[in-house]
Amino acid sequence: MIKLLNKYKVLFIFILLTVSSLIYSIAHQDQEVIEIIQTTELESLSIDEEVEIPHEQIVPTNKMVPVFICGAIKRPGVYEIREDSLIEEVVMKAGGFTEEANREATNLARVVTAHEQIYIPKVGEEIDKVMDSYDNRLRESESGRTNINTAEIQELEKLPGIGEVKASQIIAYRNEHGLFKNLEELKNVSGIGQKTYEALLEYITIE
Repeated sequence: MIKLLNKYKVLFIFILLTVSSLIYSIAHQDQEVIEIIQTTELESLSIDEEVEIPHEQIVPTNKMVPVFICGAIKRPGVYEIREDSLIEEVVMKAGGFTEEANREATNLARVVTAHEQIYIPKVGEEIDKVMDSYDNRLRESESGRTNINTAEIQELEKLPGIGEVKASQIIAYRNEHGLFKNLEELKNVSGIGQKTYEALLEYITIE
């Protein structure tokens, strides 16, 4: 029996080594297949992610610019808005058109310009009343008067007899009723009586 085992010992070892080699080769090939599948999935995922990223996220536009909107609009005033925004977005931010607004007279698809004045005319009103906000400020500076239709709260507070509370009430009235049509309309603002109005006359304007 021992002689028989010794006789086939070499053959047995050869068969064992052959089987081990086959097992290793199969396992190694399986690992390569798994790695190829994983690499392919990652590449596919990467491509999909690049396709799904919106253009706005790749090149964000966050710069804000001030614009002044007035006329037949519900809440006239200065608004900060993205520099690539359309006039329509400014109109919406300002509460929308009033019932008197001539909606077709304004190009809502136009891109805003920093520091510009957007004037929304009423039906039947001439559009040539539109003017640049810098021109408004220049005229105010030359006349030495404060335009109560464009002045911000800090400017109004500097007027005689007008503190923070009355300045806020003027802004609130302007937002609710639109721009002042004449100086005397200022007396409709809560807290501004005849004496206060008369004291303000030489310091204010609506032009």
